[in-house]
Amino acid sequence: MKLINVLILALIFASAFSYAGKKKKNTNQNPCQLQVLNELTGREVSQNISFSFEDKIKSLPCYKNNECRSSLAELGPGMKEIGGRSRHGESLVEHIVDLFENPGMKNLQAEVQDLFKHCLKLKTLCKEEQIEGILKLQSTEFPFKPLSHFYYQFIESIGRIGKDADTDHLSTLITQQSKPGSGSIHGEFSGVSFDGKNYIVNGDILPEENLDSFIGLYREDITFKLLERLGYKVDILPDSDEQRIAQGIQEKFKNLSQIDQLNEVKNPDLILNDRFIADIYSPLYPLKEDRIDNVTKGILSKSERTKYTPKRKNAIFQSKKHGQRQTNRVIVYIDSYQGNISNMAKKIRENINKYHPEYLEEAIILYEKNNSPQMINVWP
Repeated sequence: MKLINVLILALIFASAFSYAGKKKKNTNQNPCQLQVLNELTGREVSQNISFSFEDKIKSLPCYKNNECRSSLAELGPGMKEIGGRSRHGESLVEHIVDLFENPGMKNLQAEVQDLFKHCLKLKTLCKEEQIEGILKLQSTEFPFKPLSHFYYQFIESIGRIGKDADTDHLSTLITQQSKPGSGSIHGEFSGVSFDGKNYIVNGDILPEENLDSFIGLYREDITFKLLERLGYKVDILPDSDEQRIAQGIQEKFKNLSQIDQLNEVKNPDLILNDRFIADIYSPLYPLKEDRIDNVTKGILSKSERTKYTPKRKNAIFQSKKHGQRQTNRVIVYIDSYQGNISNMAKKIRENINKYHPEYLEEAIILYEKNNSPQMINVWP
């Protein structure tokens, strides 16, 4: 028995040394290839990191003719750090290197280039999921060009949510989810109606005093119906947990509230297409040029709950308390307007950008033209 045990132990040790030798041999056969990045950044990197994209960098036409060496030098330290964290990180850096293929990164939107520079600086190095978000963002087609702050807000949102970030949730817009003819409404309307002169509830004409809240409820009902006509699934959110449980929507509401970092005691108005919590804002007065700032602040009061002082251009990320926030997505129902609504929507969008909102992901103007529902995106 002792002889057998000795033989078994010998075999175990022999296997272990053989495996170690193979590992060492493989390491010697595939030494760390970082000469290019070392040359660009002037820094040595641990030989335990393996970068398979070094040859690709050398083969880049823009590297050979010196067109992109300065950009690579700027991004190099961050690329080393991200690529050395994990195989996933290495894969992300390979994708970044792919962007330097002709016609090159210089053809990307300036805002996306700035994001890469920001995220790959060692002092502001982003998480892997944020880098992945930028790669998705640069390939996303928007029906308009987002303003610069949206891009920074996007990666900051991913950073807040963390590893479970649903970048599709953050990068997909409500306006891209419409399927005309397939809309539906679930839940109860307020019961407020308007006969052209009076607001009515349960057959009773409401007195003119304190009508504002009833006008708001009536316009919410109109908004639900317009969204249905545009092709959205609309879940009307009741005010209490008990009502949401009875409607079978409580779990969905809680999950989406957590994703959006909303306080569950708040009562936004609806869920669109099972994935977007949204709240309705309807100015009591007609939209016109001199009320653009009022509408802007009305939108931000839903998403930010903070003082509205335009931030410095470089003060991109602001720290705000979000316990009172109602939503990250606002639908602005416009009952009437004076002037060119497209031009006013553009000015509202520019106005929102001045305030650098931290949480607002989307704001939409909804109105009717010739009895047909119309939608204009004013953020991003």
